[in-house]
Amino acid sequence: MNPEEESAAGRVEAWYEGMQMLREHPLFGVGYKGFTDHYYLTAHNFLILPIAELGLVGFTLWLAMVWYTARMTWWIAYGAHSTRPAELVPAARAELDAGGAMLMALLAFAVSSFFLSQSFKFQIFLLMGMAVARFMAAARILPQPPAYSLGGDLFKIARNAVTVIIVMYALIRVLL
Repeated sequence: MNPEEESAAGRVEAWYEGMQMLREHPLFGVGYKGFTDHYYLTAHNFLILPIAELGLVGFTLWLAMVWYTARMTWWIAYGAHSTRPAELVPAARAELDAGGAMLMALLAFAVSSFFLSQSFKFQIFLLMGMAVARFMAAARILPQPPAYSLGGDLFKIARNAVTVIIVMYALIRVLL
């Protein structure tokens, strides 16, 4: 990405404006679909849009959905059971493959959406729903499924949310 190129410069400027929205409305942001009420372009970024529109509280919860979805699919594909696939019944081995495919689909969506405002589009929620369904099916077949608890992970997820915000701010400062 070349910040001198007009389209890229406009995106980086929109990212900067999103961070300014967070600065002005830190807890709850400018509201869902409020980005363009404060700037003439959309955020053109998968992370900046929920940061600006939802604020720290909402972004932490949004990130929790993404975090748990990734953790669930990671467990299916790469959990302790994945080191001994020959010991698993065929249906369980199929779950490993399905989990890996789901994880790649989520990763491909995240990478392709980094420069697009796809944070609240139906595709991300469809992928999340498919991943949770895949996890529920795998948890019946694979040994020792993990238990997830937002209450137990909230501090870690909030710390990750703040880290994402700091990294994005640093990236914007470098690109401006």
